[in-house]
Amino acid sequence: MKWLIALVVLCAGLAFATAAYVVLWNRDPVPNEVGACLREAKLPLVRSADGLSVLRAEIEANPRFAPVRRWDWGRTKGLLFRGEAGRFALLALWNDRGPSLAGSNAAERIYATPARYSIVSLEVPDEGRLELCAEKASG
Repeated sequence: MKWLIALVVLCAGLAFATAAYVVLWNRDPVPNEVGACLREAKLPLVRSADGLSVLRAEIEANPRFAPVRRWDWGRTKGLLFRGEAGRFALLALWNDRGPSLAGSNAAERIYATPARYSIVSLEVPDEGRLELCAEKASG
């Protein structure tokens, strides 16, 4: 009988530990905070290459098109690209569960498969709202 009580207590303890692990480890507020800011600013999320035609033109004109700003929030990271003469701004976020955007051809990877990343948003023309949303997540 004692072993049965010990088994029940052990199972309850393991269930509690598992629940705490799931709640605490899976919590990544950065994409949610940035997403809420983007909705508030009425900036759309881009899920296909069709919505990134301005980025394609920039990549073709400048093969070394690189981000102007980077963020590292721990599990989530972000890049900000700006088009020439303020034509557009692009914000991309990714986390440790998806493909990385580290490296020199990040813009090409975003253009090819934007839906693979947590957030990809485009602002045309660049008014600084994307950068402001990313900065809000920084605290």
